[in-house]
Amino acid sequence: MSSSDHYKNINEDKKAAVNKKSLLSAGVRKKLILFFCAFLFILAAKIFFVDAYRIPTSSMANTLLSGDYVIVNKAAYSISTPSYLPVTNTVMESKILFSISTPERGDVVVFQFPSETKIFQPVSLYFIKRIVGLPGDTLAIKNKILFINGKEIALPGKAKMNTNSIRLNTDPSLYFKNENWSADNMGPIVVPYKGMKIKLDNRSIYKWGMIINREYGKKAISVEGTVITVNGRPARQYTLK
Repeated sequence: MSSSDHYKNINEDKKAAVNKKSLLSAGVRKKLILFFCAFLFILAAKIFFVDAYRIPTSSMANTLLSGDYVIVNKAAYSISTPSYLPVTNTVMESKILFSISTPERGDVVVFQFPSETKIFQPVSLYFIKRIVGLPGDTLAIKNKILFINGKEIALPGKAKMNTNSIRLNTDPSLYFKNENWSADNMGPIVVPYKGMKIKLDNRSIYKWGMIINREYGKKAISVEGTVITVNGRPARQYTLK
């Protein structure tokens, strides 16, 4: 074998090794790209569409047990910006981008309990409840029996009357202290709706003051004697936003 043939074989071996290395690098890059795309897909699905939540209490024990995890359709009613980014553990206020449908009576929903002045409250505790009243409905409980718009409502087959106590706030002004209500007898009270006009006085302000505060995102209600101010202005009526 001539020296030229020898060098030719060496060059061909080097080219083959380089080509093999390039193929391996291309394969690794392809796998990394696929992994990254899958990660982004799963992250987007968790942020916007589905998520798992833990049942915090036994209030729905005949349907869901405390400690269970449920998969929730986050896009059932709307597409919203995320309130929590799982990778960076960032908490932010969620905004609705567009609505898809409205809640129906009997739907089981997961939600965060609003704070005194904000609808959004960045806490780790989620509630899961069944919707019984819709905007505009008048609710009442009489001897543990639910009435909606004056009609007795039969509970679902597995449901039963149950009371769970969770201390949310110790401010006495937030409770219906002028009403002789209990867990067994409560109401009637109207489920708030957009455009609802509320007469403001020393009696009604304890029912609706917190809701008005949430709409302003701050403590907008002030009561001095018989004078009620909303965001610094005296008011005898308020229209819900």
